[in-house]
Amino acid sequence: IYTVVTAGLYIERRTHVLAWIAGAGATLNLAICIVAAPRWGMVSVAWATPAAYALMAALGAWQANRVYPVPFEWRRLVHLAAIVAALFVVDRLIAAQGIGPLSAIGLATKTALVAALPALLLVSGFFAHGEMRALRAMLPGPQRHQDTKPH
Repeated sequence: IYTVVTAGLYIERRTHVLAWIAGAGATLNLAICIVAAPRWGMVSVAWATPAAYALMAALGAWQANRVYPVPFEWRRLVHLAAIVAALFVVDRLIAAQGIGPLSAIGLATKTALVAALPALLLVSGFFAHGEMRALRAMLPGPQRHQDTKPH
């Protein structure tokens, strides 16, 4: 996301701010590692990197929007992120029950969670009408536009 939202900075040759953004991400990463690692161990260290990238993406989007606004569909991105986060929480709740990820039940639940993503996007109204038409056109089936001219 960071790379996508900062494209405007490259287009407008305002890349000098990228160093400050990277510095803010590195500072957050180190702070989380120093503060959280003694209490929560390696799990907190693992979460430090996505937290730093999230900060960098937010700062990059803010700075890029100032010089080269791009009308991202933020509402839809938040919608997608909320569904993915909910599925992640369900996965963690299942794991907390002691179900191993490589057990038959674990594999079945993970497969169901992956399959749930497009289903939840569909039922929650994520897709626009034109997107649904394009998706249906990609599905295998009878030819939709057959040539009606005689050969």
